[in-house]
Amino acid sequence: MNNNSRIKLEAEQDFEAKVPENEQWQLLITRVENGYYIKAPNEQPYVIQENEKDELKDHEELLWYIMEYFNFGGSKHDLERLRIIREK
Repeated sequence: MNNNSRIKLEAEQDFEAKVPENEQWQLLITRVENGYYIKAPNEQPYVIQENEKDELKDHEELLWYIMEYFNFGGSKHDLERLRIIREK
């Protein structure tokens, strides 16, 4: 088992032990060598991998995942909403 796998397994076991069964609004986010490992209660893990051609891609994808999971991004019909914008 490599170091990333060991870290993910330990973090997931610790997370699952601490989350009450009825608690749905928690995420475990672990930064690993090549991206992010995300675990939500009662869901399969989600992995975001780094993109060598785009330094911001994995960070951007993490932010989008969090916004969608917690449902606070809003929709295009809302008067105000959060957005993720890249600036050059």
